[in-house]
Amino acid sequence: MKRLMRYLVPISSGLFLFLTLAGCASRPEPIRPVNQPSSPPRPIVAPVPEYPQSARDQRIFGRVMANILVDAQGRVVDVEFPPGTNSELANSVQRTLQNWRFEPAQHLGYPVATWIHIPFDFRSPN
Repeated sequence: MKRLMRYLVPISSGLFLFLTLAGCASRPEPIRPVNQPSSPPRPIVAPVPEYPQSARDQRIFGRVMANILVDAQGRVVDVEFPPGTNSELANSVQRTLQNWRFEPAQHLGYPVATWIHIPFDFRSPN
């Protein structure tokens, strides 16, 4: 059930504008990433993804490229991988990225959301 808020706003003497706001506080504003910020986000908490044992056993290795949307608070809000990325390695990266924190990107002196691309290498210890 949406909560309606009604306000009378004076616009001149004796004349009022009637406003009805419905559910404004419950709808988050969509993230609009900036393509080329003045400064990119910098990782401040960046744990390393675990190399899954099943991938090691199958000798699956290589680079996983993660496309990461970092919001204006420095949190990871979306992660995408190119087609053909090994799902086990991608899942390991995605789980780990939920714990990453960034100093947000800056554009014209304000923190902004932006996409960044970070490679993760999985190598066999042998």
